[in-house]
Amino acid sequence: MPAFPCGAPQQIRGRVLADISGSGSLFVGVYLVTLELRVEDDPEPIAAALSNPFGVFAFEPVLPCSAYTVTARHRFFSFGAPAQIEPKDFPPDGSGVTVTISTQSKQQ
Repeated sequence: MPAFPCGAPQQIRGRVLADISGSGSLFVGVYLVTLELRVEDDPEPIAAALSNPFGVFAFEPVLPCSAYTVTARHRFFSFGAPAQIEPKDFPPDGSGVTVTISTQSKQQ
Protein backbone atom coordinates (compact mmCIF):
# COMPACT_ATOMS: atom_id res chain seq x y z
CA MET A 1 0.00 0.00 0.00
CA PRO A 2 1.55 3.35 -1.02
CA ALA A 3 2.21 5.99 1.61
CA PHE A 4 0.85 9.49 1.05
CA PRO A 5 2.65 12.43 2.70
CA CYS A 6 -0.58 14.19 3.63
CA GLY A 7 -3.04 11.35 4.06
CA ALA A 8 -4.95 9.06 1.76
CA PRO A 9 -6.81 10.53 -1.21
CA GLN A 10 -10.34 11.63 -0.44
CA GLN A 11 -13.41 12.83 -2.32
CA ILE A 12 -14.94 16.26 -2.80
CA ARG A 13 -18.65 15.80 -3.45
CA GLY A 14 -21.68 17.99 -3.35
CA ARG A 15 -24.91 19.19 -4.82
CA VAL A 16 -25.90 22.17 -6.96
CA LEU A 17 -29.26 23.61 -5.93
CA ALA A 18 -31.64 26.21 -7.36
CA ASP A 19 -34.23 28.05 -5.28
CA ILE A 20 -37.41 27.67 -7.33
CA SER A 21 -39.63 29.35 -4.76
CA GLY A 22 -37.70 32.63 -4.70
CA SER A 23 -37.94 32.73 -0.92
CA GLY A 24 -35.38 30.08 0.00
CA SER A 25 -37.98 27.49 0.96
CA LEU A 26 -37.92 25.10 -2.02
CA PHE A 27 -34.72 23.89 -3.70
CA VAL A 28 -34.18 21.45 -6.57
CA GLY A 29 -31.02 19.96 -8.06
CA VAL A 30 -29.61 21.61 -11.17
CA TYR A 31 -28.72 19.30 -14.08
CA LEU A 32 -25.68 19.69 -16.35
CA VAL A 33 -23.77 22.23 -14.30
CA THR A 34 -20.10 22.28 -15.27
CA LEU A 35 -17.97 22.15 -12.13
CA GLU A 36 -14.25 22.82 -12.24
CA LEU A 37 -11.75 21.93 -9.52
CA ARG A 38 -8.67 24.12 -9.11
CA VAL A 39 -5.72 23.81 -6.75
CA GLU A 40 -5.04 26.93 -4.65
CA ASP A 41 -4.17 29.84 -6.96
CA ASP A 42 -3.67 27.85 -10.17
CA PRO A 43 -5.89 29.36 -12.89
CA GLU A 44 -6.13 26.06 -14.80
CA PRO A 45 -8.64 23.45 -13.59
CA ILE A 46 -7.23 20.05 -12.63
CA ALA A 47 -10.57 18.28 -13.07
CA ALA A 48 -14.08 18.91 -14.37
CA ALA A 49 -17.42 17.22 -13.70
CA LEU A 50 -21.06 17.58 -14.72
CA SER A 51 -23.87 17.47 -12.20
CA ASN A 52 -26.41 14.67 -12.60
CA PRO A 53 -30.23 15.24 -12.82
CA PHE A 54 -30.34 15.66 -9.02
CA GLY A 55 -27.51 18.22 -9.00
CA VAL A 56 -25.01 15.76 -7.50
CA PHE A 57 -21.32 15.84 -8.46
CA ALA A 58 -18.02 14.38 -7.21
CA PHE A 59 -14.29 14.79 -7.69
CA GLU A 60 -11.99 11.96 -6.67
CA PRO A 61 -9.30 11.23 -5.77
CA VAL A 62 -8.02 14.50 -4.28
CA LEU A 63 -5.18 14.84 -1.79
CA PRO A 64 -6.20 16.53 1.49
CA CYS A 65 -2.96 18.54 1.77
CA SER A 66 -3.96 21.23 -0.75
CA ALA A 67 -6.53 24.00 -0.83
CA TYR A 68 -9.11 23.68 -3.61
CA THR A 69 -11.67 25.88 -5.34
CA VAL A 70 -14.85 24.53 -6.94
CA THR A 71 -16.37 26.78 -9.61
CA ALA A 72 -19.84 26.24 -11.15
CA ARG A 73 -21.08 27.32 -14.59
CA HIS A 74 -24.45 26.80 -16.25
CA ARG A 75 -26.20 28.10 -19.33
CA PHE A 76 -29.24 29.50 -17.49
CA PHE A 77 -28.18 29.89 -13.85
CA SER A 78 -25.57 32.07 -12.20
CA PHE A 79 -23.75 31.21 -8.99
CA GLY A 80 -22.06 33.13 -6.22
CA ALA A 81 -18.41 32.96 -5.24
CA PRO A 82 -16.57 29.67 -5.82
CA ALA A 83 -16.56 27.16 -2.96
CA GLN A 84 -13.26 27.23 -1.05
CA ILE A 85 -11.97 24.01 0.53
CA GLU A 86 -9.00 24.18 2.89
CA PRO A 87 -6.86 21.23 4.04
CA LYS A 88 -8.39 21.53 7.52
CA ASP A 89 -11.85 20.86 6.00
CA PHE A 90 -10.91 17.26 5.15
CA PRO A 91 -11.95 14.93 8.00
CA PRO A 92 -9.30 12.63 9.49
CA ASP A 93 -11.52 9.58 8.94
CA GLY A 94 -11.17 9.95 5.14
CA SER A 95 -14.88 10.39 4.46
CA GLY A 96 -14.28 13.40 2.20
CA VAL A 97 -15.73 16.90 2.00
CA THR A 98 -19.31 17.79 1.06
CA VAL A 99 -20.13 21.19 -0.46
CA THR A 100 -23.41 22.78 -1.51
CA ILE A 101 -23.48 25.30 -4.35
CA SER A 102 -26.62 27.39 -4.72
CA THR A 103 -27.81 29.65 -7.50
CA GLN A 104 -27.23 33.33 -6.87
CA SER A 105 -30.32 35.09 -5.54
CA LYS A 106 -31.76 37.82 -7.72
CA GLN A 107 -31.69 41.36 -6.33
CA GLN A 108 -35.01 43.16 -6.66
